[in-house]
Amino acid sequence: MPGETHPSSLPDLLERAVARHQAGDFVTATRLYLEILQREPRHFEALHQLGVARAQAGDAAAAVRHLTAAIAVNPQSAEAHVHLAHARMAAGETEAALGLYDQALALRQEYPEALYSRGNALQALQRHAEAVQCYDRALALAPDRPEILTNRGNALHDLKRLDEALADYDRALALRPDVAMLHNNRGNTLREMKRHAEALAEFERALALDPRYLDARVNRGNVLQDLRRHPEALA
Repeated sequence: MPGETHPSSLPDLLERAVARHQAGDFVTATRLYLEILQREPRHFEALHQLGVARAQAGDAAAAVRHLTAAIAVNPQSAEAHVHLAHARMAAGETEAALGLYDQALALRQEYPEALYSRGNALQALQRHAEAVQCYDRALALAPDRPEILTNRGNALHDLKRLDEALADYDRALALRPDVAMLHNNRGNTLREMKRHAEALAEFERALALDPRYLDARVNRGNVLQDLRRHPEALA
C-alpha cells in the first residue's frame, strides 16, 4: 500500500552493517548486526562481524562471546577461528589463542594471517625459535608484509641472531621507512652489536618520526652513555 514501509531484507541489512563497519562506525554497525540477530539468532556472518566489531572497539569479552557463537554455527570458518584467537590474545589468554590459531591452520594450511598471528602468540610465550618458524612460513606466502618481517626480526633478536634480525629490519624499512618502531628496534640490535654510532642515528630517526616515542628517547640516552657522551645522555 502507498506509504507502507517494509523492513529491510537481511542481505540489505548486512550490506549496510558491513559498509558502516568498514567506515569505522562501530556503533551503527553493531546496531545493524544486532538487528539481524534479532531476526535470525544463528546468522553466522552477523555473529562473526559483530565479534570483530566488538574486538575493534576494545570489548574483548563480548568479542569472544559472539565469535564463539559464530564458530558454533560454522565450525569450518578458519577466519572466525583467527578472529576468536585475536580476541583471546587481547584478553590475555595466549595459550587458548595458540590453540585457536592451530585450529584455523588445520582448516586452511596456507593462511598467512594465521601463521603470522600464531608466531606472535609463540613470541609472547617466549618460544622464539618456534615463532621464527611460523614467520618463515608466513613470509613464504606473503613476502612483502613489513609487520611479519618486523616480528621475525624481534624473535631473531631475542635468539641473539643479530645479523639476521638486522636484515629483517632492513627489509621491513625498505617497505615502510616511516615506522618509528622499526628504527628503534634496528637501533637496539645495532647497539647490542656494539655499533653505537649507527644505533644512535636510528634512535634519532625514530624520534624525528615520533618525538613523543619514550622508548626511543630512553634508548638514545643509553647509547649516548655507551659513547661516553654523558651530559647529552643526562639531558
